[in-house]
Amino acid sequence: MLSTADGIDMNRLIMLSTADEVDMNRLIMLSTADGIDMNRLIMLSTADEVDMNRLIMLSTADGISMNRLIMLSTADEVDMNRLIMLSTADEVDMNRLIMLSTADGIDMNRLIMLSTADEVDMNRLIMLSTADGIDMNRLIMLSTADEVDMNRLIMLSTADGISMNRLIMLSTADEVDMNRLIMLSTADEVDMNRLIMLSTADEVDMNRLIMHSTADEVEKNRLIMLSTADGIDMNRLIMLSTADEVDMNRLLMLSTADGIDMNRLLMLSTADEVDMNRLIMLSTADEVDMDRLLMLSTADEVDMNRLIMLSTADEVDMNRLIMLLTADEVDMSRLIMLLTADEVDMNRLIMLSTADEVGRNRMIMLSTADGIDMNRLIMLSTADEVDMNRLIMLSTADEVDMNRLIMLSTADEVDTNRLIMLSTADGIDMNRLIMLSTADEVDMNRLIMLSKADGIDMNRLIMLSIADEVDMNRVTIPSMAKLT
Repeated sequence: MLSTADGIDMNRLIMLSTADEVDMNRLIMLSTADGIDMNRLIMLSTADEVDMNRLIMLSTADGISMNRLIMLSTADEVDMNRLIMLSTADEVDMNRLIMLSTADGIDMNRLIMLSTADEVDMNRLIMLSTADGIDMNRLIMLSTADEVDMNRLIMLSTADGISMNRLIMLSTADEVDMNRLIMLSTADEVDMNRLIMLSTADEVDMNRLIMHSTADEVEKNRLIMLSTADGIDMNRLIMLSTADEVDMNRLLMLSTADGIDMNRLLMLSTADEVDMNRLIMLSTADEVDMDRLLMLSTADEVDMNRLIMLSTADEVDMNRLIMLLTADEVDMSRLIMLLTADEVDMNRLIMLSTADEVGRNRMIMLSTADGIDMNRLIMLSTADEVDMNRLIMLSTADEVDMNRLIMLSTADEVDTNRLIMLSTADGIDMNRLIMLSTADEVDMNRLIMLSKADGIDMNRLIMLSIADEVDMNRVTIPSMAKLT
């Protein structure tokens, strides 16, 4: 019957009849199948490595392109017998496997070898051959790695934006949990390429970073981005994601701010007394020395939360306030408390911390006393002749008009120390004495000196100051003569 078929080399067909392993009847039966290149099929009979009977048997299998299967026989790197053997495997798409033979760089023998591996979805692996950028040989090589879920890795090939070659490369990294990394591919907010890129960074605990993919409050893309920032303890940053009180997104944002010691900021997350969110908020304030503020976290006597709260106060020189922490004699908590007082010039009060002769704690205490012009009191600290501690002490005396007493400090001719001393003398109307300081014709020092002379009615002498016709300077002299 074959003799009537066009294009058949009868001599070669006849020669096949002497070959024991050829089922001539079946070969003849193939001649009626459309699309089969009989000459090429016949030519295969001379190839030692081809099981002709099995190749012939394939002709009855639906969906197999016999011509293409035959064409494979000329490819040196293909184990034809094994390829033929695959035809009995239900899960293999023979047409697609055959189609792979034309793809450069594919080790067909190894691909065929995969067919015996239970955990590999051969159809899906074959399907990968059409995906650009996939190193098929390396993907095939992964099939022997126990820790890789080959099916899931294959599944990743359909995810946009994933560099399959790099993902494959991760399979050789001991510290990476490949299954979990693969699992991340279904998370929309994860930049898989960048996560993959992290696998080459020694200082990143990849497993822990992967674990974050289930944490809703972590912006993984930005966390991943931090891996390239020098000086960041990635493991500790990752650890922070489980802390409820930390706004991870804002902490990440700090990584781009110059001058911030990220490791120290991270370290603060374990400190109970620090309001991490508020500290983070400070990073946007230009006038705050963040490094120094971080340094404060180890100081027991500082109310960190309150200090942080100061960052919203415009009139506070935060850098200088921070600098005060190192001064033993400053009651930082009380100084911080002053911030809520509108009439206090906080910058100037801070400036006082360098003046040895000022009792800062006591001056701070004055801020709660009504009627005290704190700004002016602060201004006195630069006057050498004023006993600041004693002036401060006067603030507890009800009958003293502190504002007016302070005002006297600017008068050159007044011995303010002695005036202060008068406040303890019974029977002296201190307010009226203070009022005299505005009278040009009064020798204030001499009037003050009279206060030590017994028998002088100081109140009446003071009262004279409002009488225009009295020469106050002169009246003090006779009074002294009378005493003598």
